[in-house]
Amino acid sequence: MQNEESLRLQVFLDQECMEVFANDWVVYTEQISCPAEDQGVEVFASGGTVKLKSIDIWKMDSIW
Repeated sequence: MQNEESLRLQVFLDQECMEVFANDWVVYTEQISCPAEDQGVEVFASGGTVKLKSIDIWKMDSIW
């Protein structure tokens, strides 16, 4: 069996920016163009398997 490591991800997504934090560190930030009706979440593993222990989703209110 390979070493297992828990990873806590926090993903912030809006119509213009995506930020991903892994174990409280910024690991990915990108400017995006995403229509409001296309915003969603997908969890997958590429080349392996993943076990999702839990997921919490909150709608962020506009600052405007």
